[in-house]
Amino acid sequence: MKYFFFFMTAILLSVISASLYDGQGATVKSIAEKQIQLTQLFVNKQQNIVEDQGTTLANSESTTHSIVDDSFTDSRDGKVYRTVKIWNQTWMAENLNYATSSGSWCHGNDNSNCNKYGRLYDWETAKKVCPSGWQLPSNSEWETMVDYLGGESVAGGKMKATGTTHWHKPNNAATNLSGFAALPGGSRLSNNSFNHIGYFGYWWSSSEYSTTYAWHWYIGYNYGYMSRGYDYKTNGFSVRCVRNN
Repeated sequence: MKYFFFFMTAILLSVISASLYDGQGATVKSIAEKQIQLTQLFVNKQQNIVEDQGTTLANSESTTHSIVDDSFTDSRDGKVYRTVKIWNQTWMAENLNYATSSGSWCHGNDNSNCNKYGRLYDWETAKKVCPSGWQLPSNSEWETMVDYLGGESVAGGKMKATGTTHWHKPNNAATNLSGFAALPGGSRLSNNSFNHIGYFGYWWSSSEYSTTYAWHWYIGYNYGYMSRGYDYKTNGFSVRCVRNN
């Protein structure tokens, strides 16, 4: 755009210069004045367009990070979960904490960790643990939210709960602009060892990688991106349910 203005300026200078030498000075002067008037109208129009675009982008940014809070009561045990609508999806804004007869654990076998971070589930249990009307999100559903929040390189920070009450310092890039309030529930390995609480949050996807592995998504305490990986189905990760469309 700036090159166009340079071009228009050069035309104006050539027209004005011509008026100094043209024998029909009055006519050329009139032409030059018309050119200046037309150029000023063009400049004003472009400024209006830029201002309109700026307003649109500002509104878009506000919409991207808008938070629509609500709550849901799990009829199975009476637990109440905060929910958040992010674009066209409604997510639980807390990790699921529904006790099952098998396939789920409190981190470190400490019940207080379930109260803070929710339970950890193996993949087979995670696929069917969400309450009626909700489901374990697929990779496609995770991608929809992550893309809406700006992509994997920035979505994690917009999803993380702020502060260092639950996240280890420094909890880089955490703004929770999405309202997702991601917490670092850590993980449980199949050898019954527990890891990474306060440092990393891992959430299952319903998408299968192979007969042995399934996809998951994760965020860390020291960066702002959201990543995906795959791991043993027997591992224990957190669950976030998304409402059925």
